[in-house]
Amino acid sequence: MLSVSRRHRLLFGAIVWSGVGLGLGLAGTRWLVLHGGGWRWPSWAAAVAVGIAKGHFLLAPRAAANARRIAASDRVRPLTEAFSGAAWMLVAGMMALGWTLRHSGISWGIVGWIYAAVGTALLTGSRQAWLGWAREGRE
Repeated sequence: MLSVSRRHRLLFGAIVWSGVGLGLGLAGTRWLVLHGGGWRWPSWAAAVAVGIAKGHFLLAPRAAANARRIAASDRVRPLTEAFSGAAWMLVAGMMALGWTLRHSGISWGIVGWIYAAVGTALLTGSRQAWLGWAREGRE
């Protein structure tokens, strides 16, 4: 297993939060714009607003706690410890839920709305991961 410094685990975590958020947000926006009907732009704006709120109130505290956990850990640990075991299980569950949504027959406009909201939430929450990475670099 690749072992890395705290700073690199923090960087990896921030990249994952941002990368997944960007990917989900772009995919969701595409599906919503292509299949959202006459309400596509107001629906997209609502998805972004919900995502910002979820990111600020639910995910940002989790990202900050994760950054604190890493900062308090041993100097060199496996890269996979950028997230806790429970967080990796949540990731697997969210991937399974995403697959289920995409294959459920639900309108692509609705799936797009959900993806746009979740992607925005992850991007909003990722700010705390990036701040944790920046703090580790100053210490």
